[in-house]
This record gives sequence, structure tokens and C-alpha cells, in this order.
Amino acid sequence: MTYPPIPKLDPDDSHYARCQVIDTIPVSPKVFFDWYWDEPAPNFMRGTLIVAPIIRVETLPGCTYGNPDEPIIYHFKDGTIAYEHVLKKDLPNGFSYQSWGYTSPLRVLTDYARVSLEARADGENRTKLVWTYDFHVPRRYLMPLARLFANYEWRKNLTGALKVIREHLEKHGAAKRIHQA
Repeated sequence: MTYPPIPKLDPDDSHYARCQVIDTIPVSPKVFFDWYWDEPAPNFMRGTLIVAPIIRVETLPGCTYGNPDEPIIYHFKDGTIAYEHVLKKDLPNGFSYQSWGYTSPLRVLTDYARVSLEARADGENRTKLVWTYDFHVPRRYLMPLARLFANYEWRKNLTGALKVIREHLEKHGAAKRIHQA
């Protein structure tokens, strides 16, 4: 299966609309990433009124998620898709990835996002998660609308995802997957 070309990352930070959410979870960074890496995204990426929830993740033939330049496809409830690949893994400190190839209306505002999920130890068996999405905005006149989307709707999406993760880990720890609880 072929996929859209992976866009080259723009080094100019002024071309991005940023969304960053922070939450604290009751497990160490290592325990978190051991759990998170195999947790299906549809279990916690439940969407908003505007952002469709993820319903399925597809690994392309011959690819393994986590290997740079080996993309996966996210399928959303509204029938749209997006591609994602890992840029860098530095577990248990975090990882960075890029999403692109949107078929949703988001493609009007942005052609890709560079993303990081960092885990910082915050005491014993506590982790501060910092999830940052930088949406690349190739048409500068769309930056105000892209910032509004990033700081309102996407923030709600990520905050909701972190809430699901935190509440699950508080109640069940990392021994169970969200759908098993």
C-alpha cells in the first residue's frame, strides 16, 4: 500500500499553531510508556463535537509502529483518515511523531503536525505528561483560524484523552488495558 509523501518538517516555529496539554498520572514514566505503547488509541482518543474519534488503527504491511518512516493509518468515525509515523523514540522520556495526509477538513488549515509526548518524573511513581501538537500552517492567512482550532477544539480532544488515561491509571494501574477495565 502506498501513502502520501511525508512532508519535510519546517524549522520556522512561526509557521505552526501550537496546542500543549499537561497532566499528572500516578505511575512512573517507564510504567506509563510500557502501558501506553500497546494501548489502542481508540480507547482514549474519543474526539469532540468537531474532532471525530479514532475507531481503528491500521499498521501498513511490512511496517512496525515506532520505527521511523514506517507509518500507521488512523481511521476516524466520520470516515476520514490520517497518517502518522514516529520521528524519534527516547523512552521512557518520551517520543515525537508526525501526522499528515489528513482527509478531514483539517487539511484546509494544516498539512501536517509535529508532535511530542514527554514524560517527566514528578516524585515517586508520578509522571507529568506534556503533550504538544504543532500544526503546520502553510497559508499564513489561515494562522488565526488554525490557532483557534488548536487552542480550543484540539486542546479539548487531548485534554479528554489525558483524562481517560489518568482516570484509568488511578483506578486500575497499568495492569489492564482501558477496554479490559
